Amino acid sequence: EYSNIDIKAIIGLSEKQNIIQFTCDKYDLRLKDLADSIGVKEGSLRAFASSNKISKQVETAIELYVENIELKEKLGKIKL
Repeated sequence: EYSNIDIKAIIGLSEKQNIIQFTCDKYDLRLKDLADSIGVKEGSLRAFASSNKISKQVETAIELYVENIELKEKLGKIKL
């Protein structure tokens, strides 16, 4: 089990970076795709990203989404 700090270290996110923009850039996602994946409205996610005031629930949802992506990639390498 990973902590929030572990997830941020795994994906290479520094404390000063915006997790929404970082995740979209790193995984080549549109904001709409990320919003759909974590179950929030695109407008809400856009507002969080622009104000850099991200709710704990949204931050946790993004971290879990990223953890899922990373684990699927590792699993894919193991299956090869």
